[in-house]
Amino acid sequence: MPQHAPPLTPTGSDPDRRLLLGSNLRPRGRWLRGAIAGLAALSLVGFAAGCGDDDSESASSTAAETTASSASGGKLSFTPSSGTDIPKVSVKFAMWPYGDTTIAVPGIEQGWFKEVGIDLPNGKETRTIKQVQQQLLNGQLDIGSGYVPNTIQTYGTAPELKMVQLQNSYIGNYIWSNPKNNATSYTELKDQGKTFDEASKTVIEQMKGKRVALSDSGSNREFFNTLLKMGGLTTKDFSSFDVVSDTKIVQLAKAGKIDYAFPAGAAQSVEVQDLGFENLFGFNDMVEGLPKGDPRVLNGVGHAGIQATDKYVENNRETVLRFMGVFYRIIDDLQNKPNQILKYSLPTLSTATGTDLTLDQAVSLFKDFYGTANFEQAKDLMENPDYPLYYDMVYSSQIKAAQQGGILKDKDVTPDDMIVMKGLYQDLVALKEGYEKIKEEKAPTGELADKAATFYETYDYLDAYRLIKAASEQ
Repeated sequence: MPQHAPPLTPTGSDPDRRLLLGSNLRPRGRWLRGAIAGLAALSLVGFAAGCGDDDSESASSTAAETTASSASGGKLSFTPSSGTDIPKVSVKFAMWPYGDTTIAVPGIEQGWFKEVGIDLPNGKETRTIKQVQQQLLNGQLDIGSGYVPNTIQTYGTAPELKMVQLQNSYIGNYIWSNPKNNATSYTELKDQGKTFDEASKTVIEQMKGKRVALSDSGSNREFFNTLLKMGGLTTKDFSSFDVVSDTKIVQLAKAGKIDYAFPAGAAQSVEVQDLGFENLFGFNDMVEGLPKGDPRVLNGVGHAGIQATDKYVENNRETVLRFMGVFYRIIDDLQNKPNQILKYSLPTLSTATGTDLTLDQAVSLFKDFYGTANFEQAKDLMENPDYPLYYDMVYSSQIKAAQQGGILKDKDVTPDDMIVMKGLYQDLVALKEGYEKIKEEKAPTGELADKAATFYETYDYLDAYRLIKAASEQ
């Protein structure tokens, strides 16, 4: 199995976090402009009270005919609640305290959840992976941070947990080279006309006889081992080989005592980069160069997002759709104006990473390590089998690896048993296009229509549809 996504700080990380995520860093490839995620866990917090069920939602969550449908003919899986009020719902939510898993913070700070009727009694609280999982199962939480490879690992004991939304991925694994090496990068060799095999092998061979430091978290071990195989090297080919904490790697880099660095944490990678270390080859280069469906790629990708139990999703579908809409609103700002939105996250990011991040460094984390999937990009991720990282292809491969490794006993499980995003996303698309159809055909005006337009612009397609439908019937 691929290893765990790198925690942003080597201290206090959850030992159960073992799988790697992907991102759209330096998006050179067409597909890399889209969808991929990072994470981990920390911080013990007290339990918070709060309740989130809504009788109207429970009744509306059953499949039924509806007038909202997408341009492609897709219909809603439920009937949206009647009326024009936005119900007030309390959602017990907790995040994992890492850069990408705390992207809800700007939405909380700016009141975006409250705008769609969602109160978060836990505020900006963070909890460990195990705590989130256990508290979702026992009802102390309704929604929490999640990570698909972790869901695969725990499916045998917690099949109720479902990934609701895949928001981003992490491909922050690179070969970082001391500038004194004057080493040649994969990009330079590729630009010279070298094939992927020729260029990658040449880059990796440059580490022979050099001082190499690898993170002891284990999170990037699979990437490192794959590199060795591609370059025909073993650790005995290095003049020295240290497996140490990310913090120690940064210290060694500052002291000029290593030639090549492999930190797992994004924040520590930024520090190494700021010291002048150069990126010679990254996981994204591997993805671009290897054939579609290569296990070295598929088993090295993982998406972070939010999770809930199947029962919560079933009984609170409208709340879940509104929750997803807020995250798409946040992601839109992260992609288009990161400096503005990350200023709200900076204190939380600094606490999570254990480093005193500047705003520029926080922006770098999302540019070079975390790749978010916006509403439009999610279509490829969830519905396009030709997309190189189509969710079903990626997680079918990881499920197979988990079965072969004895981690997953169930032989009939599929990605859709663990990920319920596709149906939810298709509901959002149908609601969006239902709104657009009414607006075009009936062009309602007035206060309700104006409110509907505001919800539409902020990705709350459920209420945009509900209100414009009501406005068209007045």
